[in-house]
Amino acid sequence: MLVLFNGTKILLNYPKTHLERAVFHSNRAACLTQMKPIDYKTIIAEYTMAIQVQPRFLQALLRKTRAFEAVGKYEFAVQDVQVLLAEDPNNRDAFKIAQRLRTVY
Repeated sequence: MLVLFNGTKILLNYPKTHLERAVFHSNRAACLTQMKPIDYKTIIAEYTMAIQVQPRFLQALLRKTRAFEAVGKYEFAVQDVQVLLAEDPNNRDAFKIAQRLRTVY
């Protein structure tokens, strides 16, 4: 929890468009995935903020896709995985997710 609090304090020192904010949001979301119960709504929001700051942050997009898949929001997961594969057609993780999503959506 200390990491999340310190991350929030650090974010306050950076303008909303600063590229480091994307890393902070992504790291905060990664921390949240380790906490129980998992708050996917907040995790998705954090990854979304990271991507808003840095639209080509593919790692954040991949993790957001996984979060959408975990909560059964397959339509959003499909949209994100399509963007991932358009940006990086050789991304094995995105390809595996796309294959899984084809079976459920």
